[in-house]
Amino acid sequence: MKKKKNIFLSVCIPTYNREEKLKQQLERINNNFSNKKISSDIEIVVCDNNSSDLTETFCKSFAKTNPPFKFKYIRRKNNYGASNNYVHSILNASGEYAWIVSDDDKIHRGAIEYVYESLKHNPEAAYAFVNYFLEDLEDGQSYIAIPSERKNYIIY
Repeated sequence: MKKKKNIFLSVCIPTYNREEKLKQQLERINNNFSNKKISSDIEIVVCDNNSSDLTETFCKSFAKTNPPFKFKYIRRKNNYGASNNYVHSILNASGEYAWIVSDDDKIHRGAIEYVYESLKHNPEAAYAFVNYFLEDLEDGQSYIAIPSERKNYIIY
């Protein structure tokens, strides 16, 4: 019998009626995986707070694209409010660590890998707090990023 691989990092994305934002987010995450070795240790958990738009249709379609990471879509029967949806996404994560990311956060290339590697190399860490934004001069958007001069600043 094949041993089931444990998930190390769950990236939890609570959402409600923001199909387009979620599409963009999952595209950024999908493009973020330059290191295919870690992708099997990561899951993306989308917790849909009973959206009335096409979020459910999109997520079911996205799951069929065979992303490089485990993808879990949870549709709630009712809208329980944003805070409850955040908690529900964490409770349904199977990773040793859970990272809550909004559907409209712009994740900088390499950020997922950086958080993953930092947690792996700091097994004594009880939590990681990522709250750093770097202005990207090319498009004027803010992205979640960890600048090189701040390495090991966020993992504790």
